Amino acid sequence: MKTLDQYRIALERMETAVEYRVEVAALRFVGEVVAAMRFGGIKQASLAARLGTSEPYVSKVLRGDTNFTLGTMVRIADALGKELHLHLAEPGAFVRWLDVLKGTGSNLTDVSPAAQVTFSHMQQAGGADVADPIAA
Repeated sequence: MKTLDQYRIALERMETAVEYRVEVAALRFVGEVVAAMRFGGIKQASLAARLGTSEPYVSKVLRGDTNFTLGTMVRIADALGKELHLHLAEPGAFVRWLDVLKGTGSNLTDVSPAAQVTFSHMQQAGGADVADPIAA
């Protein structure tokens, strides 16, 4: 029988494997797609029509049973009326996204278009939340 330490070591090895991290990224994307569909009241049939594809393909996508290309991800985002955003973070960073929309009356958006600033993500760094401004 394996000890707890042996399981811990096996888990650490698995979590650093590229295949595992690819699967996690795909599942996160699928989670975003499902959330956008629910929020927008979009059914699988409607998404399939918007993508010009079949419902079985959309079902496959929603199960995460496809190798997503950036092109596929952008087309799905477009079909949902969204934009695809990617982000690179330090290993082990605690990443959270915050969408700030232009024209919402927020002080963050009450600046000239050239100086438009959005906070696209927040990272926990050294125990404190740090927001990265990104010029829009």
